[in-house]
Amino acid sequence: MVARLTPEQRRWRSFSERQFQSWVTDLATAYGWRWWHHNDSRKQVRPGVFVGDKDAAGFPDLTLCHPTFGVLFAELKREGEVPT
Repeated sequence: MVARLTPEQRRWRSFSERQFQSWVTDLATAYGWRWWHHNDSRKQVRPGVFVGDKDAAGFPDLTLCHPTFGVLFAELKREGEVPT
């Protein structure tokens, strides 16, 4: 039998990866971290075909730097998603 999700679990699963990233960067900034996100400038020209900057592929979503804690690379995924 599959357990039902609580309202809190349903709310967390409804966030997009972009919303989650925004939440992480806001929190990081509040705690003194500087961060950088490589925008994926690839454009889809037809289904499954992209042109443009391929440097973004495989690079983590965020690079965070802190004067005390150093550097952190973060690949952000929602629950159930697998890093590529």
